[in-house]
Amino acid sequence: MLIIQPHGMGDQIMITPLLKLLKSNYRNIVIRIVVSSIASKAVIENSKLVDEIEVFNRNKENIFGYFRLIWKNFVFSPNISYVAPYTNLILGQVLSFCSGAKIRIGEDKSMPIFGYTHYNPKCLNMHKVDANIFLFNIGLRLSKASIQPYFYLKNKELLFGEDFFTKN
Repeated sequence: MLIIQPHGMGDQIMITPLLKLLKSNYRNIVIRIVVSSIASKAVIENSKLVDEIEVFNRNKENIFGYFRLIWKNFVFSPNISYVAPYTNLILGQVLSFCSGAKIRIGEDKSMPIFGYTHYNPKCLNMHKVDANIFLFNIGLRLSKASIQPYFYLKNKELLFGEDFFTKN
């Protein structure tokens, strides 16, 4: 499965409930996610919620960077491509189509042939956690367990936070 989430670190945290549901509902799923920054990558890289992380900042990449990303996604060969809500419609649909995925899930279809196979713009009126799960459920069904955002912290970071809050 390919997930395209080209937004910031906060949006990356908001997609973690979907990632948790995917891993709990589909035990053998392999998830490749495209994120926009090293900070977004840091949110999930040690969490075991994804198998591959690709950092792609579209504002810093040239045309060859786009082709490299398209090629890597195509070689990954996902069955499903999910594009997070509020992603540029053209970019999301083109990346999703070029991945070769048979099921392409996104918020709205503006490109007749290359567009999403499953879409619903109603997700734009929802909280991002709910929007991600609602939109994905259009393509596949997920049992709704925990939908709390998740942020992986190392033991050292947990101890620092605990110390900070007890002293302040």
